[in-house]
Amino acid sequence: MANLFFLRVALIISFVFIAPVASTQTPSTGKIPLTSAEAGTSIEVFRKFINQLGSPHGYDDTILIDTSKSSGVSSDGLVSEGQSYGLLLGGTLVSTLKDKPGRESDFKYAVEETLAMFLGWKRLCMLTLLQRDDRFSDSYYKEYISGCDNGKLPCFPHWKFDKAVTKPLELGWATDADEDALLGIILLVRGTASKKHAYPWWDEVARWAFDSVQAFMPLHADFSREESGWLMLKAGSFGGWDCNSPSYHAPAAYKVFRDFSISYPHLSRQPNQVQHRTAQWNMLIRTSYATLLGSQCAENGLVPNWYTAAYPPYEKGTIECQYSGTDGDKFGQEAFRTFWRVALDYIWYPNDTSVDTNFGEYGRFSSEEFLERAVSNLREQYIPGDARSPFATNFDFNNTCLVRSIYPWLYESNFYATLSTALTYPVGNTSAQQSELDSLARRMKLDNASKYYELSWLTISTMTINGDFLAIQDTVTSLGGVLILPPNVVDWKTFIPMFLMPLLPLLWCFRRWLLVRRILAVLCIMTLLNYLCFRTYNLISFEATRWVSVSFFVLELICVTGISQTLLVLWYDVGHVESRRMNNMPLCIREFPTVDVLVPCYGEPMEIIRDTLVAALALDYPAGKVSIYLCDDGKRKELHDMVVSLQRKGAHSLHYVARTKTPGVPHHAKAGNINNCLFNEGCKGEYVVIFDCDMICKPEFLQAVMPHFFKEVNGQWEIDQKLCMVQTPQNFYNIAPQDHLNQHMHGFFKHDMEAWRNMGCAPCCGTGVAFKRAALEEIDGIQYGSITEDFLTSLTLTSRGYKTTYVYENLVEGLAPESLTQFVLQRSRWAGGGLEIFFRSNPLTFKGGLEWKHRIMYFLPGYGTILSVPLLMFLVLISVFVAGDVLFDANWSVMGGDWYSVFTALVTFFSFYITVLVVVNRDLPLHYFPMRLKESGYFAFWFAPLVFKTMFGKKLTFKVTSKEGESERLQDLRFICPHLFISMLYLFVVSVLLYSLVSAPADKLAQKICLLFWSLYFMWQLFPAIHVGLVNPLPGYMNRTGMDAEEKAARQRAISNSLESRYSDRAMDIEPALSPRKKLGSLSFILEEQGGADSIATGISLNVLSKGEPTTGSLPAPEDLNAV
Repeated sequence: MANLFFLRVALIISFVFIAPVASTQTPSTGKIPLTSAEAGTSIEVFRKFINQLGSPHGYDDTILIDTSKSSGVSSDGLVSEGQSYGLLLGGTLVSTLKDKPGRESDFKYAVEETLAMFLGWKRLCMLTLLQRDDRFSDSYYKEYISGCDNGKLPCFPHWKFDKAVTKPLELGWATDADEDALLGIILLVRGTASKKHAYPWWDEVARWAFDSVQAFMPLHADFSREESGWLMLKAGSFGGWDCNSPSYHAPAAYKVFRDFSISYPHLSRQPNQVQHRTAQWNMLIRTSYATLLGSQCAENGLVPNWYTAAYPPYEKGTIECQYSGTDGDKFGQEAFRTFWRVALDYIWYPNDTSVDTNFGEYGRFSSEEFLERAVSNLREQYIPGDARSPFATNFDFNNTCLVRSIYPWLYESNFYATLSTALTYPVGNTSAQQSELDSLARRMKLDNASKYYELSWLTISTMTINGDFLAIQDTVTSLGGVLILPPNVVDWKTFIPMFLMPLLPLLWCFRRWLLVRRILAVLCIMTLLNYLCFRTYNLISFEATRWVSVSFFVLELICVTGISQTLLVLWYDVGHVESRRMNNMPLCIREFPTVDVLVPCYGEPMEIIRDTLVAALALDYPAGKVSIYLCDDGKRKELHDMVVSLQRKGAHSLHYVARTKTPGVPHHAKAGNINNCLFNEGCKGEYVVIFDCDMICKPEFLQAVMPHFFKEVNGQWEIDQKLCMVQTPQNFYNIAPQDHLNQHMHGFFKHDMEAWRNMGCAPCCGTGVAFKRAALEEIDGIQYGSITEDFLTSLTLTSRGYKTTYVYENLVEGLAPESLTQFVLQRSRWAGGGLEIFFRSNPLTFKGGLEWKHRIMYFLPGYGTILSVPLLMFLVLISVFVAGDVLFDANWSVMGGDWYSVFTALVTFFSFYITVLVVVNRDLPLHYFPMRLKESGYFAFWFAPLVFKTMFGKKLTFKVTSKEGESERLQDLRFICPHLFISMLYLFVVSVLLYSLVSAPADKLAQKICLLFWSLYFMWQLFPAIHVGLVNPLPGYMNRTGMDAEEKAARQRAISNSLESRYSDRAMDIEPALSPRKKLGSLSFILEEQGGADSIATGISLNVLSKGEPTTGSLPAPEDLNAV
């Protein structure tokens, strides 16, 4: 389990696409922000704020809107700035009180009041439609309104309205007001997200927040130097580089805006809008950091009200402008807010540092550095116990600073309270600073400010110092999820992968070239990474259902790793090994190695075993050099009698072996049966060949296999001491032409095994295999510990430094399972064995001399079986997601992004992957390659239970695959019940998706296309099992329900015809008695049907000439075989 866990973690990390951004993370100083309980509770100051400044207005008799009263220059109307402070305070309180036991009533109050203020903000925005600001050009205005439902509802209001809230009095936007209002709306959305279904307004507010985030940039940023990497914030509806206020720069707010967009990309109305804006947010954050650095006085930490920024902005600017009735070179009504904005950045993002190595020491800036200078000077100016002002105004000023003087207003609530928030950053003596902060907090608590500006900042500062902004740090910083953003993507770049698709026909034409196949593998990986990058980028859709998005993506990521084996096969499949024959080698008979042929059996029908023995007795190999052992683990008398009878008729090389099993002692099934023969029954051959009892070998089997144990050294042939095993492919003669379940496994035996061979680690498949006896003895025979003992044996041999190889020649044929039930049992046994090896003898950690490529190849079969679990979860969850969205209005968002990006990514990747599959399965009938795509789907339902059984140590019992076609229709149906259920569910899902696709909103189109694709793909995968279980219930030729004698006879005739057709090219007209032949290696193997009987009349003649002399084997005459 640990191996699997770390593997998954490694895979997820390896596929994440990390891109360079404008700012990077550096280690924090480790300082913890200071807070003070003396400031009072946030609910108290918020109620005071609402009670003193709230002014309800009713529209349509249904909506109450709270707007904040104005004073000073705003006394004759309402301003957006006041409304924004209320939203900021309310949103913060909502996020603070969420899920707090015993605070339900306070939470409800905060939500209601904040929502009312949002409705007021919305009212101001709607009124803004009545009068456009002509200072903006058509193109500029169009870009702004495009992010706000195409201008139907402007996301930000003009800055001043009449008291009756019926029309705007002054045009233009207040940058600081829009920042604070938007931050408050986002906090309202975040604070209520976990219970959003209880709030009918939630989706509207979330949409408004997202649109406002997208519209903020074109309205409030100066793009004149964007190509150089700088985006300067504008001061309201004017300014930029030429006139700027440091107090408007809010890096913490920009980070929230950026991450909020990442968390809710499905709300985007434009393709790649989130990607494009994210890059701009990073640029604006860096520019704001640089602007704060360039405007701050190093001696006293102060910044001016207004100044003209230098280029680049981290350099010192000039005082050439002023606005809003305040002098530019003074630290006054505008500048004081800078301290809170930077303090908030430190509280929420203490580890963030902007680093630009192109500018040396000036390219580095953090909120902590800014506060370090400011707090040191503030503490020097602190006057404890002063009745009027807690701070002195005699800051040091010199010609190097932009600030030349300070307004003597430090006694006012907005000044001293906001400056006090900077003291949350500890400098020097922390305990002394804590006392100073407590003293300031008590002063703030007793302050009776009533004007909206003073009361607003007093309340904001109180909620900062009492720790409420710190308390919601996790709520804010968890935005953005696990997404690591790629670089900015311009629309046309989305289609770059599709430009590779014209290469596919060219690659197909030259598919036989190894280099071309490897290029295709690389391109397939590239398109896969492109798709995964797109999915990573659009990982988080709806933050409230983040678990849905993340779980869906993780399952998708794990499942696509299953193509790794296909790509390895494409890379290492270099062609077949050269065919050889013993008779063509310059060896005399005595140099031929001795061979023992083992035929293990347990409970198989006698006629099947007889066919195998007859074929083994016909092997073209010198007499006396081969022995045949029937290893009967069932200890049946009829088999013993059959062997004795054959021996009496002349089959002296045939032996019967049956071990004695002691009750209570593990006998290790097939592996124990073979080892008993190897070590206890006088089996002494130099090489050992194993045939399953249903596998009929061709006469030339040993002639074709044994030469590969030799190697040529200086023109001489000698035994290759490092080669320990030669595997041959399996073929079956009872499979229907359609082969819906891919029982022939042509792709595996023709190409996959060649890749294994090229890496020197061909696995043992259990039958049609030859071993070097000395190598088996070195590892104590066939290995125990897995029900697929063959696979574990070849793994162990490879780990000992031996080589294994594979010969692609059709040398054996046998019976495939003739019912779906037996097919499932057979494949489940194979899969279970791979799982046992994975968990108990994991190839990645297996001791011995395995090379890395050997470990990977032996690791993949078990891992592929484990993938059935996430694949099954994937199958089920997609249907649950869609059904939940449709039936229960769950609004589970799987992903975000634009529809053509996901479509492009899917089409490109699958175009290359399908081409890879076709190339991997080249030289095979075209209908075979889809079978390999389908297998993983229908196997998942059968293999997933095995994963958990093996994982929890439950023993998997050995089951011999039945070779008789019996009535198992009901059992077949039982095995496909899950497939039927999921398919029916998917029919519903696809119908719903197709119906909703026509009217789907743009933000859901990509998700629906992705779900529709996977739904259709999985339905297609489940089809073979359902088809075999319902339409064609028995995949074999001869299987019928309730076979009678006539059908059994027909079955036997089919087998006979198959054998006859295979040996017809070697058949000769001979008498039905043994006689020497003059032709080297000639074999007569005559099959004739005798009166419709269900037996085979077999005549065999074996002749091998040595030094020109004929040698006759001791084999029974055909009429004697018929009598057996």
